Amino acid sequence: MISETISNGEQDIETVLPGGPIEAPEQESEPDEAEKQLAKDVVEWCIFTKEFWKQTFKKIRDEIKYAAGEQWPDDQARENYCANFTRRAVNQKVASIYAKNPKTVSRIRPQLAYVMWDGEQASLDMARMASQDPNLLQAAMVQQDPKALAALQKAQAILADHENGMTRKAMLKRWGRTLELVYDHQCDVQKPDFKTSMKACVRRALTARVGWVKLAYRTEGDATISESALPNTTPDLMQAMAQKLNKIADGDTEPEELDKTRQEVELMKTSLLEGVQDGSKKLVDEGLVFDFPRATSILVDRNCTNLATLSGCERVGQEYVLAPDEVERRYGVDVKAKATPYTEEGRSDRTVPTEWPDKAKVCVWEVYDITTRQKYVVCDGYEGFIEPPQEPKPCLSRFWPFFALVFNPIEVEENDPNNDVTCYPPSDVRLLMPLQNEHNRSRQALREHRVQNRPLYAVTPAASENDRKMLASGHPSGYCITLEGLPAGAKVTDYLQMVQKHPIDAAVYQTMHVETDVLLTIGAQQANFGPTSDATATEVSVAEGSRIQSGSSDIDDLDVFLTELARAGGEMLLANMPVQVVKRIVGPGASWPSTQTEMYNSELFLESEASGSGRPNRAMEVANFQQMAPLLMQIPGINPEALAKEGIKRLDDRLELEEFFQKDLPSIIAMNSGPGPVQAGAEMQQENNQPGAQPTQPGLPPPTANDPSAMQAQASPTTQGMPPQFQNKTAAAAAQPG
Repeated sequence: MISETISNGEQDIETVLPGGPIEAPEQESEPDEAEKQLAKDVVEWCIFTKEFWKQTFKKIRDEIKYAAGEQWPDDQARENYCANFTRRAVNQKVASIYAKNPKTVSRIRPQLAYVMWDGEQASLDMARMASQDPNLLQAAMVQQDPKALAALQKAQAILADHENGMTRKAMLKRWGRTLELVYDHQCDVQKPDFKTSMKACVRRALTARVGWVKLAYRTEGDATISESALPNTTPDLMQAMAQKLNKIADGDTEPEELDKTRQEVELMKTSLLEGVQDGSKKLVDEGLVFDFPRATSILVDRNCTNLATLSGCERVGQEYVLAPDEVERRYGVDVKAKATPYTEEGRSDRTVPTEWPDKAKVCVWEVYDITTRQKYVVCDGYEGFIEPPQEPKPCLSRFWPFFALVFNPIEVEENDPNNDVTCYPPSDVRLLMPLQNEHNRSRQALREHRVQNRPLYAVTPAASENDRKMLASGHPSGYCITLEGLPAGAKVTDYLQMVQKHPIDAAVYQTMHVETDVLLTIGAQQANFGPTSDATATEVSVAEGSRIQSGSSDIDDLDVFLTELARAGGEMLLANMPVQVVKRIVGPGASWPSTQTEMYNSELFLESEASGSGRPNRAMEVANFQQMAPLLMQIPGINPEALAKEGIKRLDDRLELEEFFQKDLPSIIAMNSGPGPVQAGAEMQQENNQPGAQPTQPGLPPPTANDPSAMQAQASPTTQGMPPQFQNKTAAAAAQPG
């Protein structure tokens, strides 16, 4: 802990910080003309790209509102019929696609790890025999026979090559297991929760066409720069405190706000001091940061033809609309009254106002340029960069830190936002819009027909004017009218008659065709939404099979997306996370590459398995292992521990074999077939103590193994099925007279 004294104009505030003193932002330097021109070019690209995708982003916002229930014009939204099965379809698809967090496994790219050994077990056995052959050793070492010496050296080289290869494989396997645990830990400690954020990302892809994930790496002491997470870490608190202190010192605080700002600084100082003492205020843990931007906050190049791979992109940017104080906290640059303000109505004119509007914000863009491999941070209307251009840290081999999850992909050669033919594929909501509208229109028409078919009566002037109006417009239940001036014996039906109306035909308003089109469009049938139709069980089964096949395609797209994310995360962890942090996460037994050369030569990467509803080929893998296991158990030299581990892996179980495995212990079946270990040990010791008895050692056959009489006793029907020691005793007792 480092103590620093900072003046606030009247008194000194001593703050004890967990990571060092609060550093004031560097003084802004005036950018030169070349920097201004480059920053202006980047800003103009952002404005042009945002305008190019304006129609697409408008459709995305309309789809979000549509899924929320805004499915009629504003003047009819509250009164008209709306059965929002679109939202139910999206939620059901999210549940089926992303049922649980993915399981990451490490893979080692196949390599030829051996130079001398050909990979055959026979050649390895021959090399072992040759290296232990006494005749060959004598001929090579004593007699100095060239052929024998060459044969011995070749055998030793093969054994050494095999040992080096196995050692490297074991090392890579340990690295991979460590990488799995570190990556899983990074997913578990994410705030907000990783599973909740990923389910929201899948829902966003189904609703807003694309779900974005931005991957970053944060070291200890870094502040939060994220769209989905709020700045609530200790470094964020330290930066906010430094910002307020600097404003007080520079006299930028209004007189009426001075006392409030001082009180806020005092509260921050107290919180930091108490947190340092009890350990609650600590620097953020070093590791990965998963950010989930909005669909309309990412600006892709107009030449992009595939969002999933970002093919054709030269630049990709992310937009932040922030308050000027937030920009100063993040980047240390005061852009207030120097940038274009953004109000609730949107972007104002491009001229910088003389008086800053109340509650106005600014627009910041982080632009990644693959041509120059630079990251630019600019602010709309501000001259120059608010962060110096630099290569992204850390830089991935794919360069882009953005990952796009899209469903319903289409082939696009040229983007045409006006006709909605772009690299942004149609969402499930967009596909369901005409069907949802038709369903709502049909139900609304049925409702109107039912209202119009209420009883209508025709009356004579004998009824009062008020009664005639009541009968024409509809009357409450039990309403009674008065007919005046009726002659004696007149019938009421002669003066009051019901008007005949067209009956309601259910076939006109049925929506079976809509349900069929829903199945053809997104792969969902009526049985998935609730009550079933009159279709047969076979038809429902066939439709369900079609839905499952469509869902499998979406799960495969999600697996590819999560695998790309895991590979990039593993690359970041291997290149940036120190060994000390890895051991703090995994444990003292963690193994990690110590140099960049080892990291790049390891060819180690992560893959995602068992995402969605589970690994798709799990049943087939288990069935294959069930067929292979009996054959493997009959082959001499098969390691039972490795066989058990592979079985647990195939079954996707979390059982820890190390807790159950004990070396040199027979199987449970073998122990159950004979006496218990205590009883067998006592009887064995008793037999060894008898005169003339040969001692029995563990791992060796009993003395009676080669005894003909013992073999005969074991074959006797009387002793058949007994353990050997009991067979001998029984046979000896039977041979005694009397």
